[in-house]
Amino acid sequence: RAAAVQYRDDFITAEQLLREAVRVVPGNPVARHKLALCVKEQSRFAEAEALLRQVLASSPENAHAWFDLSELEIRNGRFAEGWAHYESRNAFAGELNNAQQALAAISAHWQGEPLTGKTLVVYGEQGNGDCLWAVRFLPLLAERARREGGTVIFGHDGPLRHLFERTLPADLRLETSLETQPDFHCGLMSLPLRLGIVDASGWGAPYLSADLQHVQVWRDRVEACIAGKPGGNRKVGLVWNGNPDHIRDARRSVPAEQLEPLLDVAGVTYFALSPGRGETVAQWRAKGLDVVDLTQHFQSGFDDVAALLANLDLMVTIDSGPAHLAGALGVPTCLMIDHVSAWFWGSDSAVTPWYDSIELFRQPTVGAWAPVVAQVRERIERMARG
Repeated sequence: RAAAVQYRDDFITAEQLLREAVRVVPGNPVARHKLALCVKEQSRFAEAEALLRQVLASSPENAHAWFDLSELEIRNGRFAEGWAHYESRNAFAGELNNAQQALAAISAHWQGEPLTGKTLVVYGEQGNGDCLWAVRFLPLLAERARREGGTVIFGHDGPLRHLFERTLPADLRLETSLETQPDFHCGLMSLPLRLGIVDASGWGAPYLSADLQHVQVWRDRVEACIAGKPGGNRKVGLVWNGNPDHIRDARRSVPAEQLEPLLDVAGVTYFALSPGRGETVAQWRAKGLDVVDLTQHFQSGFDDVAALLANLDLMVTIDSGPAHLAGALGVPTCLMIDHVSAWFWGSDSAVTPWYDSIELFRQPTVGAWAPVVAQVRERIERMARG
């Protein structure tokens, strides 16, 4: 019952039910764990952490509880503890990651040992956003391997591949299959722990780049869309919903009708960046809103998205892969985030140390998108006037 009412964002009732469950079975770690997560979704992070520590006191091998605790620690900037506890994901990540399973069968899990004469394969893991965030640490790892006389290979295949290949140092190659027999392996998200990253400051500068030929092709497409408009419109990218299979998609996505007050700023043309939303864009255009969908030209994975972003004045997005891509490219970005978002974005600040070009616009309460849309509109209006 608690899960059902929480799905409807009725956290007060859900918490009452979960506290009753804990009262009935006080030693049950699942009930207390669910209570901790319910409290966390109400942004009561210290209380959620205390509940998780109670869970771990009675079930110290509970990898899921350690993982949830790690995200609270990282969110709070306690990186040394958080990265260490974040390794708990390896206890259950194998169920989802074939690369981890294959590498574990032929090599040791890297715990930070010297790489002298050794080969380490770092595999991409979790979602596109996680990979985009963590790939920044590969050059630092390559520098260490170079110093110690070892070899690092990035094991990755998918829509981000070519974008990443342009960024990697010359002596850190990307492999799309197990061509090399490694001595060690580790996940990309383990690099902050293994490299001793305990301070986020200084990590916000752009570290990815769009392909210059793609940028020129997309410049022509974008300019054709604003040709003839008085003064030449400002160009704003738009992502309002994500992968519906994502566990948080219902909360992180903005319903199309709630986004409409953003879309009639004079002198601005909006460019949809998420494929498959043509029907929504057509409905907006029928209402006279200047929204363009060029995603049918996406042929080269995220390389096309990056090239389009490089031709825009601003990006407006929810918390999904394109947000990390825009930040990694240094594109000015308004990030609209739900009340309790991913740990990347902290808890209170309007900026993030991980991306200098991103401004954060947070829901004041669960589901409250109207204030966020109003604030982002003001930001776009200022840009349009300037």
